[in-house]
Amino acid sequence: MTARRLTLEKFRNFEASSFELGAKTAVVGYNGSGKSNFIEALRLLSVGKSNKTSSLDEAICFDQPFFRLALERANDQTQTVDFFYGAQFAASAVKDRQLKVNNQPTSWAEFWGKFPSVLFVPDDLEIVIGAPQVRRRYLDGLLWQTDKEFRQNHLELSRVLRERSALLFLLKTNRAGREELSPWNDLLLDLGGKVRHHRKQYVEFLQARLTKDGPVFTDVDIELFYKENTSTPESVLKEELRLAQNLVGPHRDELEIHFGDRSARRYTSRGQARAIVVALKVAEAAFLAKRTGEKPLILLDDMFSELDAPTAEKLFNRFGDQYQIVATSIETNPLTKDWQQIVLK
Repeated sequence: MTARRLTLEKFRNFEASSFELGAKTAVVGYNGSGKSNFIEALRLLSVGKSNKTSSLDEAICFDQPFFRLALERANDQTQTVDFFYGAQFAASAVKDRQLKVNNQPTSWAEFWGKFPSVLFVPDDLEIVIGAPQVRRRYLDGLLWQTDKEFRQNHLELSRVLRERSALLFLLKTNRAGREELSPWNDLLLDLGGKVRHHRKQYVEFLQARLTKDGPVFTDVDIELFYKENTSTPESVLKEELRLAQNLVGPHRDELEIHFGDRSARRYTSRGQARAIVVALKVAEAAFLAKRTGEKPLILLDDMFSELDAPTAEKLFNRFGDQYQIVATSIETNPLTKDWQQIVLK
């Protein structure tokens, strides 16, 4: 389905605004005009989370009780997606989250995958050059959009890690017995294996697409290696008790990215890291399209601050007419001058 109209009410710097979207839309404005907020709103409607903050309170207009976002989508039929966050009454301290599709209340668990999106922001270079947890979050974020079984396993794994960590602290302070660890170890190994299975499947898909699409953006091979933490509960128990931390499980795994035969994290230039991220985003779009049956909306925030014109042109050509794109920039770019224009002031 194609996104046709976005409405923002009391969201960030938008008091009450509505915008028509085209197959290709350029959002232009100076810094502070709300370009990134525009992208944030679309991403929020897609995945239920902000890419800018962990607290949606920050997205409410100053001194207002709530925000509301609405999106109209269409192909043969019209669909409306409406998201409300905040207090129903100005004096209320209770915050509510409501998602409606065609005016019918629904949950994010039911909606995930129905409106997929691919987000590119300048900070995405951290996928290549950042710490291991950035790459784990990248993998898991994609799988959350597409795989109900993964979401359930990941949520349960997070619970097990919290409970096991609390037990390790009790053991460290001699308030529990070591035999209590055994059932948690079993759960950790079982759920960890399931989470790893999903991650590895996704990495295999990404690698196949990078082999195909990578040469469009760089003449150096891009290779992915999923490295498991091979420690066992028994082998690290002493250190776990000392730290009262979980040292076993997929939360300690690493996705290594190699550029040629070298670690991309350690040895790539900023330009090379940029090429890797762009190739990953193209692969990500293909993955979402295959898994959901829906071409994802491509969201490119401040892209020309990171992508030179030749790379941006290659990216647009790779997406072609199959994907709807919304891109922001400070000024109109020759590559987007024929797109539908939204000017923010």
